[in-house]
Amino acid sequence: MAAIGDSITAGFNSHADTWQIPTSPDTGHCPTGIGPLGVQSATFGLDCPAHSWATGTGVNSIYLRIRANNPALDEVSNYAVSAAPVALLPAQAQLAARQGAELVTVLIGANDACVPFQTNGTPTPVPVFASQFRQAMNILSAAQSHARILVASIPDLYQLWQLFHTDPNAVFRWNTEALCPPLFNYATSTAPADVARRAAFRLLVAAYNLTEEEICRRTPRCQTDGGALFRTRLTPGDIATLTNTGGIDPPPCDALPICAPPPGASFPAGAIPYSTADFLHPSIAGQNRLADIVWTAWNLGKAG
Repeated sequence: MAAIGDSITAGFNSHADTWQIPTSPDTGHCPTGIGPLGVQSATFGLDCPAHSWATGTGVNSIYLRIRANNPALDEVSNYAVSAAPVALLPAQAQLAARQGAELVTVLIGANDACVPFQTNGTPTPVPVFASQFRQAMNILSAAQSHARILVASIPDLYQLWQLFHTDPNAVFRWNTEALCPPLFNYATSTAPADVARRAAFRLLVAAYNLTEEEICRRTPRCQTDGGALFRTRLTPGDIATLTNTGGIDPPPCDALPICAPPPGASFPAGAIPYSTADFLHPSIAGQNRLADIVWTAWNLGKAG
């Protein structure tokens, strides 16, 4: 089994440990020391594959649920990379194909809507998204292992703005970390242009999901969740907030904008410093719930 995708599948920020930089990551805890785009870093790393909905062993993942009925399943790999757009999915698919994975989970697209790091600051156009996603599916379907491909829809991230745009902690972190500008820029604004921008973001995510469904329908042994994850109503407990996410002990926390303001700045009134909360990624509970949703949508409980 293998998993490919972005930070959601990599388990980014789905930890509850307090840790200190720059001490070496504790292999028994999270984070793992893997940073954006898979770069190993001693000073930045919040990925936690152990808590991944797809392959984790610290949550009731798809892997553990399948293994409960198929104890022989003992090889699992997570090739998902934080900050990865769909442009990086074919390379991940190649890794899964070389592994000989017989089942591959896919969740990709949030970074494309939020503006990939690799672009000039614009979301991935739908035709480009389709081409790159199709390439990854073709690689998996052509693999000698004849992998079963399970595609999860992109969550409705617009709900995060609905949940948290009045929370000063959330707004501060969205601004400081430049998280998903098309959705979170000017988070408290009700100006028509900002309302329209958020609506356009939501429509783009929906368009990506429809694109994935269409391509999957034409790909052998491919199945989507039918939009189940996108339709799911998110709750604060599903997301990495101050109450369910680990912190970073100072010093030198000021090396990271996620836990301290940049030089010359200060936390807003009501903000809590030294937390890795980003009000964006799934919490441990959120990773478990994600697994529940797609497990049911994919009808895996009846797969034997």
